[in-house]
Amino acid sequence: MKKRFALLLTFSLLILLSYFCFIHKSKKIENDLLSKVYASYIQEDMKWVKIKGFQGNNLSQTRTLILEGTAKNQAQRKKAERIANTIEGIHSVKNYITIPYQEPDLKTKMLIAEKEKPIYKLSVTKENGSKVVLIKGVVPNSKIHNQLIEKGKKLFGKVNVIDELEEKTGTPTDWEESAKLGLEKLSSLRYGHFEMINTEFNFQGYAQSEKSKLTLLDDLEKQLHNPYTGTYEIQVAPIKDLCQKEIHHLLSNNKIYFHYNSANIQKNSYPLLNSLAYTVKNTCLEELIVIEGHTDAKGKKAYNQKLSTKRANHVKNYLVQQGVPKNRIEAIGYGESRPIASNKTKKGKKRNRRIEFKIKILK
Repeated sequence: MKKRFALLLTFSLLILLSYFCFIHKSKKIENDLLSKVYASYIQEDMKWVKIKGFQGNNLSQTRTLILEGTAKNQAQRKKAERIANTIEGIHSVKNYITIPYQEPDLKTKMLIAEKEKPIYKLSVTKENGSKVVLIKGVVPNSKIHNQLIEKGKKLFGKVNVIDELEEKTGTPTDWEESAKLGLEKLSSLRYGHFEMINTEFNFQGYAQSEKSKLTLLDDLEKQLHNPYTGTYEIQVAPIKDLCQKEIHHLLSNNKIYFHYNSANIQKNSYPLLNSLAYTVKNTCLEELIVIEGHTDAKGKKAYNQKLSTKRANHVKNYLVQQGVPKNRIEAIGYGESRPIASNKTKKGKKRNRRIEFKIKILK
């Protein structure tokens, strides 16, 4: 029995040792491959190529190299991929290198006009924190026109979809499918823009996370049909900064007003609160919003404390009524304990009577 146990233990230790040796060797191979790629790009004066590493946890799963960066043109982009593919040991390359879109210069536009080649253009814009999605350009017929607008309304939800489409025959092949693809992928971004100019498909914007960015780039590469060529410029939005910036912008020139000596909100504050609710739902996706109520020092401290808490809760309840989840908002009253100006002047007291929004990252 002891002999069998000793043999089993020895066998287990050998397996464990082999595994760690394999992992160590895989890491060494990965580092060697990366060094070769770096050296190749330096030799070709292509330091602008960003090597993001290999896909997967180790080389036993994949040797797919991920490339990013910004190339001057399509030839440079393809050259970067070709160089990586020549390195022995790399099985495949995911090329996420972007090419900045440049508006054709006047000379180019004139040449196009001289050759009587019509320009077919369609663009869709989703702005950060805006309640408007603008769709403009051309479509082949009224049927596709209506389908595109209806799809936009379904994808973007309760926003104002502005229709500036014109119907024009002669659009390139698969124009409708490419337009629908652009709409669908744009709706998954925090904000962005895409446009089609003849058979060029240009897509840019800010994704929710690095993972969603890579998924989006993969989908665009796989789903965009010939003869369209895509240029993509996707970044990851700094979430907290965007959220705080949008809320600060809304409150910098506006204020939430209450009836005198009351927690009831005045009607002229509803548009501001509606905009705040929209921002929390669409921009502050990973944050907790803390609503703070403050008063001036007039009256008793206990009364001011109670009033500030009621006002903060009234604001919270209004935002919840507009569709903001309860677990995304907290309300707290500080009474007169945190003044931002002197309570000895009317102007100072007015500044101290306020509602503030603080941002915390959800864990």
